[in-house]
Amino acid sequence: MFESNIRSLCSMWPGFRREIADKYAPHPAVRIIPTETGESALSLEGRFLSTRRDPVREAERIIEARFPAAPDIAVFLHFGLGYELEAFFRRYPDTPVILLEPDIPLFMTALDARDFSRLFRKKGLVLLLDTPPSSLATVLNDRCNDTVELFPIKSIARLHPDYLEALNEWFHRFQSRREINRNTLKRFGRVWVRNLLSNLQVLAEAVPLGELEGILDGRPCLVLAAGPSLDTLSDHIHELRKRMVLVAVDTSAAWCRQRNIQPDFLVVVDPQYWNTRHLDPVDREQILVSESSTHPAVFRRIDGPRFFCSSLFPLGSFLEKDLDIHGNLGAGGSVSTTAWDLARFLGAGKIFCAGLDLGYPDNRTHYSGSLFEELSHIWSCRTNPSMTQHFRYIRDGSPLTTESNSGEPVLSDRRLSLYRWWFENRMSEPESPETFTLSRKGVLIRGMEHAGPLELLKLPEIRNELDMLLPGKDYRSLRGNPDTSAVIIKGLTELDTSLMEMEILCRRALDALDNPAGSRSELLAALGTLDAEIMANPAKDIAGFLLDAEPEASEDPLVASRKVYTSILDSVLYHREHLQRARGMISTGP
Repeated sequence: MFESNIRSLCSMWPGFRREIADKYAPHPAVRIIPTETGESALSLEGRFLSTRRDPVREAERIIEARFPAAPDIAVFLHFGLGYELEAFFRRYPDTPVILLEPDIPLFMTALDARDFSRLFRKKGLVLLLDTPPSSLATVLNDRCNDTVELFPIKSIARLHPDYLEALNEWFHRFQSRREINRNTLKRFGRVWVRNLLSNLQVLAEAVPLGELEGILDGRPCLVLAAGPSLDTLSDHIHELRKRMVLVAVDTSAAWCRQRNIQPDFLVVVDPQYWNTRHLDPVDREQILVSESSTHPAVFRRIDGPRFFCSSLFPLGSFLEKDLDIHGNLGAGGSVSTTAWDLARFLGAGKIFCAGLDLGYPDNRTHYSGSLFEELSHIWSCRTNPSMTQHFRYIRDGSPLTTESNSGEPVLSDRRLSLYRWWFENRMSEPESPETFTLSRKGVLIRGMEHAGPLELLKLPEIRNELDMLLPGKDYRSLRGNPDTSAVIIKGLTELDTSLMEMEILCRRALDALDNPAGSRSELLAALGTLDAEIMANPAKDIAGFLLDAEPEASEDPLVASRKVYTSILDSVLYHREHLQRARGMISTGP
């Protein structure tokens, strides 16, 4: 049985024998004990790790109580003897499951107790064996909007309290990030859609970021964020530009202009108008890296080549699929995370981050002369002085104290802590380039060592080499000049047709709820048929992007259905309104 399970695991995960089976032996102190129902149970030094009566029925009861509804993803901590995992798949066969197992000797013992060949063949099962809790980031980083439920097998988790504590901390951060993402979607979802449909002409002319993948070939890169420690680089930035590629974010672009420095890349991905005002003093000729839902004013202010990364939103993905816009950049919630990921995407061998404080060293929020600082003085008055605005800015972020790179305490907040978590997850990935922070007073980011600017000045000068390597202001796409406007118009027409069909389905569903014909069961059956048609519609993800109905679990199904149909209809009408306007704009040109 043991070898049969090993072969099953190797067939699904070819490296299992080399990385796990050849390195670990079964747990010497764990015994396999037969139960009253003929199944098996585990015993550690006389203490049972699962019930010794009817483990199958007990697992069914536990899963039914813990998972009354199917989550988008379930995370199991520990395998035990697989009873709980099997019970979950019987109840929710299509729900993906991630299994975290830090106790490999115990797992190897389980392989000798039961036949798991069918379980290991489940397509939705992901095994993370002998890995830290942060390894979940590799699977869940792009699933922050999904419902993820954590299920530890408590009898075994008690044996590893430090691991459980670390996992709970990681999961709490993940859930916090999910909550922030949901709130951000509620706040900016319609803005993203409106911006994207206003940027179609720009999208048609954009260059895919994928054309620049790996061009640095190991050369160093300096990312310029907008924290207060950026000021410490003022005396060195001209020399540093000779030695590495400069990637500036929108909020640090004015700092570069004040020092007569032209960054090699300017990263702007914010959908808000006020964020575009950071670009007021910036030269129009910039090489821009952006995304299709960025505020349209950005593209009126910047005239240089525009490289677009792949959209993170369903509408953008739909429109880009025939335009060959490719090149994914990670979204950590901040333009600084996007800038770091751009440096990685370009193939930087080492990444140095300046102004990445992720906190408020010396109680400052940004570099001197930033737009934030200037606006606080402009809006200052006797009853609302700039220091009061400064205090509110920090207070409203749920401030907390954490450790800095110097070892001293530094003020940060909940939002910035999530950005730190994003960076720490990236630093833990083996393929991530070596990254250093130049901010001594900034928040400590594990895996990102501190380096002083004088150390960077020891690097060789390569500016002439970089100028020949990097795209110039007259860069043209390698793909030539396809008739992208026609492609976009065709896509908009197809999308409008699908949305119109979904509008009809939602109106039919609401009409059925308003004027029910037949019994309740017949009404539910009719709604089920309409639901199937909605789910088969090509535009379902686009319409669902703005879905804000959240029915309660205890709510009457018909009341909950009305909320959902109304929300879908509202989203469809919003998309169609702006889509038709955009189609007219791109037909007649900008």
